[in-house]
Amino acid sequence: MERASTEEAIIKMVHRQAFPEDIDSLSKNRPARTSGLQKLDPFVDSQGMLRVGGRLQESCLPYNIKHPLILPRKSHVVNLIIQHCHEQAAHQGRGMTTNKLRENGY
Repeated sequence: MERASTEEAIIKMVHRQAFPEDIDSLSKNRPARTSGLQKLDPFVDSQGMLRVGGRLQESCLPYNIKHPLILPRKSHVVNLIIQHCHEQAAHQGRGMTTNKLRENGY
């Protein structure tokens, strides 16, 4: 439980650094500005984290799979997350790493 709350706090910090305008406008129930995130139908969840919206919301999939977290391209933390998932996938390549990321809700 402690690990999950720590991960959540770190992701929130990364979101605030990378997407401050988007989080501000979405928190006020206004559409995201003309950022590159618009096509992802972003929303801020109940924990204050930026997630992908869309048509999967009606599916029976787990919440983290239906609405993965939005992560910035250039972030040291994101690179560490990708490296960790690559190691969990036993260095089997890009596809397996991507699947592990999705499985973990990223």
